[in-house]
Amino acid sequence: MRIRTGKVCLGVCLLCLAPFAADAQYSTMPAITPAGVATAPASSASFEQYNSFNGALGLSIPLHHIGGRGEGGFDLVWNLQPNWIAAYNGTGPTSFIVAEQYPTGASGNNQNSSGLIGPGAVYIRTGYTWQVCTSGYYNGIDRPSTSATTITFVMPNGGQLSLMDTTSTTAASGPSRSTASANLCNAQPTEWDVSRGTSFRSTDGSQIQFNASANVQEQAPNDHGYGVAQVSGTLVFPSGVVYTVQNSQITSIQDRNGNYTSLLYNGPTTYVDWYLNGLSALTQVTDPLGNVTKINYAYSDNSGDCNSCIGITYPGYGGATRVVKVLTGALGNTLLSGGTETVTQLFNSAPIFDNGAQYNPTVAMAIVMPDNSQYSFLYNSYGEVAQLTLPTGGYIQYVYGAGSGSNNGFVSGSNGVMIYRRLQKRSEYGSYNPNNSTQVILSSVTTHTVAYPTGQTTDTVQTQDPNNGNAVVAQTVHTFGGSPTDTLTMTGTSCISVNEGLETTTASGYPALRTVTNVYSNSSSNGCQTNPQLTSVTTKNDTGQQSEIVYTWDSNGPNNSSYGNITDEKDYDWGAAGGAVGGMLREIATRYQYQDYPNYNLPQVNLIHLPETKTISGPTAAATTTWRYDEAGQLDPAPTMIGNCTNSFNNCTNNYGPANIFAVT
Repeated sequence: MRIRTGKVCLGVCLLCLAPFAADAQYSTMPAITPAGVATAPASSASFEQYNSFNGALGLSIPLHHIGGRGEGGFDLVWNLQPNWIAAYNGTGPTSFIVAEQYPTGASGNNQNSSGLIGPGAVYIRTGYTWQVCTSGYYNGIDRPSTSATTITFVMPNGGQLSLMDTTSTTAASGPSRSTASANLCNAQPTEWDVSRGTSFRSTDGSQIQFNASANVQEQAPNDHGYGVAQVSGTLVFPSGVVYTVQNSQITSIQDRNGNYTSLLYNGPTTYVDWYLNGLSALTQVTDPLGNVTKINYAYSDNSGDCNSCIGITYPGYGGATRVVKVLTGALGNTLLSGGTETVTQLFNSAPIFDNGAQYNPTVAMAIVMPDNSQYSFLYNSYGEVAQLTLPTGGYIQYVYGAGSGSNNGFVSGSNGVMIYRRLQKRSEYGSYNPNNSTQVILSSVTTHTVAYPTGQTTDTVQTQDPNNGNAVVAQTVHTFGGSPTDTLTMTGTSCISVNEGLETTTASGYPALRTVTNVYSNSSSNGCQTNPQLTSVTTKNDTGQQSEIVYTWDSNGPNNSSYGNITDEKDYDWGAAGGAVGGMLREIATRYQYQDYPNYNLPQVNLIHLPETKTISGPTAAATTTWRYDEAGQLDPAPTMIGNCTNSFNNCTNNYGPANIFAVT
């Protein structure tokens, strides 16, 4: 595969978010949710999403929540922080390197720096392992030898989730006409017809299922060494929420009670990949109650600041129209300091193709909420957000740098190239000067220092109080398995190693007062990370005492894998200082609906997290809770659809769908 991508508040609070957005949070914990927790697409809990493993800072401003009724809602968000990616263009000795910031693109594909606005997109992606021919027609040229195809779900916040077909446990052989070395180096395959079937499942523990409407085929490699194509089918979440996908676009959302949301796409062309055909942008959403949200990419309100901005309109109280406006402009007009640069200048003369043009994409300058409060943004020359000003007047500044190497983040390896930049400092200007009620002053500074012990990555996060002699007020050291640069040794068919990116220890305090050690198991037998499961959490305090929680997971999924359900939990007390953990305090045993009623785990149902019984046992007593869902038939036989509504909000004749709690005892 040729492409490589990965409070201290004083006085008046100026860092509090305005209405229509979530409460301000800044979590240094990465998204390492134990398997089985995710049940549906998560809404933005914070405008900042920081990944301590790879140092990436995501900034997403919630614009409007699509809700209505039921569980099929999602947030319309504006993603401020595109990622730089680098790739070889072409193969063999004539290949060269290009670098662009997705989704804006230094050479086109400009989509106002937000990427997709909506619930996401889904497409096919095929990666390849390449072999250099030593003879034959393609002597000295890389040729594809093996391949691996996944379904890629591009999420609303810009993150991507890969789903693997349920019949493959390792990288499959390449196209039938290129597996033998003689053919590999002497003939170009005329077709890429290896089928991966129709059933795909996530391997990160989220237990999301994709059911394709036709067999998913291998895709021929493009100039960057991988293949892509549009796809149709259904994306099924463990909550019973179903996304209908047509030609890679999510056209409807339905929860298990039939609450139905429809989506229309008639806007300008947007892109989720360099080589995937452009998709029309989302222009209208109708929720289960008939509320219509419209997105106009050439909105004008004759106010002077919005003659051709992006406007999101939706009905408010009493039917009054509410409007969220996104004002955009050239990067060069929104820089915190300095000027625009070429790609070569940005990456310190790294061997990257450069057409000599200044990097100057369109970016968001401000987001104006319906009450006329607004967020405003300034950037650095890389297009990264350097300052975010909140509606209350407080602001946050960000400093970024290379995660590795000396070329401002450009790194090369045996199997690829990448742009690896990390957040290095975050400064909050969140309070007024006690002696000057109009002056906003610095209230806290958080630094991120990365190191790479053998086979690991550590991120030391330290917060200082600049108004108290820069005293350290908090410190946490996060340790992970692997390194973000491991991708440079991977091919397009490589898998993620078992502990890659998983947080193994967390030490909190300055000095450390508490250390938490996580141990994971893996449901795959081939060394690949497949639904990693947290099996024990050991906590050690500053006196040397230890406590522990031990988890057991189910193993009833495909190929004896886990559905991400904890079937047993044992909690152990604090032990003696310097010794082992104490005695067991309690045990929690859980049994799930699908274990007694198999239709719950069918691909079109995927209701695999619903508990049936839970027994909590202590040293002297035990208590059991039992759940019943709907009728005594318990989803048997399996329904042809989840819920009892047809594809229109006004045709819901009965909201009594399957898997609703009927009784708890």
